[in-house]
Amino acid sequence: MPTGNPLKDIIRVLVAAFRKRNVRMERDDGAAVLLHEDDANGDGEQQRLARTKGLRCLDKAAAIVDKAQEGEWSLCTVSEVEGVKILVRMLPIWVTCVLYAASLGQMTTTFIQQGMAMGTRLGGRFKVPVASLVSVEVVFMLLWVVLHDAAIIPAARRLTGRPGGLTQLQRMGRPRSSRGAGSAPSTEGAAR
Repeated sequence: MPTGNPLKDIIRVLVAAFRKRNVRMERDDGAAVLLHEDDANGDGEQQRLARTKGLRCLDKAAAIVDKAQEGEWSLCTVSEVEGVKILVRMLPIWVTCVLYAASLGQMTTTFIQQGMAMGTRLGGRFKVPVASLVSVEVVFMLLWVVLHDAAIIPAARRLTGRPGGLTQLQRMGRPRSSRGAGSAPSTEGAAR
């Protein structure tokens, strides 16, 4: 079981790597600098992570320069350094997910604002609740998936001769090109 504060461990690795930024990972005789390995635990409580080649600037946090002067904030284990490397590699994924989540939140807010501004009566008697308009997007997405699987993919199989119908790149590009083609007449009409 992990113990302690993980944020403290991350900051320790970054501080130790920064303090040792001028340390060379090779000695003058060509030998590699020793790295502080994890203590061998018979309990198997702590998971040991293997050293990777990427983000070598963080490896300096585990480099043993002077064992007598190394403290908690200047020497980390290889597993701690590798844990921080994993987090750094995940940052692009987190950033893109945050942007996606922000756009989804904006979309639902816009749906509700549109619903409050428009007439929501159907047939004079039935009034559609404004908050239920958010489900319109989900319903049309489900209908699009059924249409895509039932009509578009079989037609693409016949045209391309591929078992999947379209490649992943074609699946991503097709909606964008059809959106562009669909908006061209409306743009042209607006220009007149």
